[in-house]
Amino acid sequence: AYGGSCASEQRTCSNGALSGSYTYNSCIISSPTVSRANQKVSIDANNIYSPDVVLQAGLRYLYYGGWMNAGQTHDNIYRAQCGNLGDNCTGIQTVLDANALGFNHLNDPTIVKMPGSYYIMYMTSLASGLDGFVASNNKISYSTSWTNDGVNWSAPSLLISDAGLPSATIGPDGGVELFANDTIVCGCVVRYKLGGSGVQNQGRSQAVFLNGINYLNVDVEYRPSLGLYQMFGERFDTKRIDYLTSTDGIHFNLAVADVVTDQSAGVPYVRTPGQDSETANWLYYAGTANSNATQNKIYFQTWQLQ
Repeated sequence: AYGGSCASEQRTCSNGALSGSYTYNSCIISSPTVSRANQKVSIDANNIYSPDVVLQAGLRYLYYGGWMNAGQTHDNIYRAQCGNLGDNCTGIQTVLDANALGFNHLNDPTIVKMPGSYYIMYMTSLASGLDGFVASNNKISYSTSWTNDGVNWSAPSLLISDAGLPSATIGPDGGVELFANDTIVCGCVVRYKLGGSGVQNQGRSQAVFLNGINYLNVDVEYRPSLGLYQMFGERFDTKRIDYLTSTDGIHFNLAVADVVTDQSAGVPYVRTPGQDSETANWLYYAGTANSNATQNKIYFQTWQLQ
């Protein structure tokens, strides 16, 4: 059972008599049972995903990307105010309009608050006229906000040209660490060290998943109180979201499989997890019944181990 341990014994056969008592050739610790609650749709729109939670002036705001309305041709980035347990996501505002800023799409927002009390938002950016289904066309840009309203941001500037789908966190050394999916070589998860400024690319390292599975659309938070990196990752079948942990930000252990699944969520496809800024046990994600990955809504659930 989960929480137990596996023990072994050596059995020998002597003149037809077998010593010992163990009856199985191998032992595997079972996965923990996940208790899920408070599952609901937080924001319902035409096709939205990639939620990122930020506390601003003591209030919980959800940033996300996609299309709010049918017929929209450019992914924009939006913000809504959400209450506790994913309730009351209201007051939706457009914070970055891709077309107005000269981009085809802007999506996958992830925000860190810097020591000078300003914000940096990292995002997947696609230049005007390019096809987003060509992986190498997707880049990572950044924008800054010196105001406290969370709505006014600078025009995005290119930061990383060989990755997309970013997730940023402040690491144990106080510098920004950006996790993303490579778009040129492997499609794998890589970590960029961006230093104290948050915009100085000091090189990248490939993440290692000790369960042998690669992930897409990861969301990572470093929790100083735990001394732990907490990651949620979308499996490539887009039907499961796993929870992983790491002490060094490179080697990740599978802690809990299937925190969200196609069966538990009530929709066949689940993707783009975004954990709450205060606790990993509050999780937002996108879900859809559409096989071509459109018509996503943003869902919320709490979870814990039984």
